[in-house]
Amino acid sequence: MPHLMELKSGLFSSNLIEQAPIALLKPFSALTPSGSSSDDRAEFNSEIKRVTAALCQATADFLRENKSNAVSEYKKAIEHSNAAIRLAQQIELGKKAEAASASLYYCRGIVALILIKIGDGSADLNKAVADLAKSAKLNPVAETYLRLGEAHAYAGNLDAAVESLEKATDLDSYCAEAFLLKGLVHQARGDEDEYYDDIYEAIMLNPDLYREEFEPIMEDAREWEEKWDKTLKSPESIAMLQAWAEKAKKERRAEEAEPPISKDG
Repeated sequence: MPHLMELKSGLFSSNLIEQAPIALLKPFSALTPSGSSSDDRAEFNSEIKRVTAALCQATADFLRENKSNAVSEYKKAIEHSNAAIRLAQQIELGKKAEAASASLYYCRGIVALILIKIGDGSADLNKAVADLAKSAKLNPVAETYLRLGEAHAYAGNLDAAVESLEKATDLDSYCAEAFLLKGLVHQARGDEDEYYDDIYEAIMLNPDLYREEFEPIMEDAREWEEKWDKTLKSPESIAMLQAWAEKAKKERRAEEAEPPISKDG
């Protein structure tokens, strides 16, 4: 399959590691269990704080190129997510139950995906897929479907990857990264038309995603736009447009000239 190794390299989502703490911390700020003992609530909130602290430290270590420490902190984040999920099943979360579970499953899945991206062999890709799928079911948002599609792509499940990424772009038509990854997956499947369409859409939404290998796509697009512009400006097209405009004017005048329909019939 062409470019499957490129999919696994994660070039299409290089910002995942840097953005992970931001994406993961937001949902946790709203999680406060209700209807349970104060000890249970305190323990749950402590686990959430441990998750977020580990994520922030892991990201800092990774950006300092201290990979071993980063891996250790990411694994701590997974351990504390496991504990929080167990506590969430024991205590009452009220109306926030689904949001809490979705956030925790997303956290565990995304951290496993990060570990895979940075080459840690202990991460379980199947668990990452399962956790992200659970999160998407509980809280169907574009970011989760994007990462679920990414996990499927890593696993070589290209049909499932396309399905998840299409849900991401349906939920957020401005998600350039989802279009980019979907295009690369289409290329790996041999779907050239879809590959061209998605890569073009991604670059139009975010020019920073441009890579030299995409130049043939952009060149084709520029040639098509030039031909279309020339076609619209040709004497034949102008004459046709003028004819349509005259016809529309005549039809509108005819409608205005018709006497109003009497209410009495």
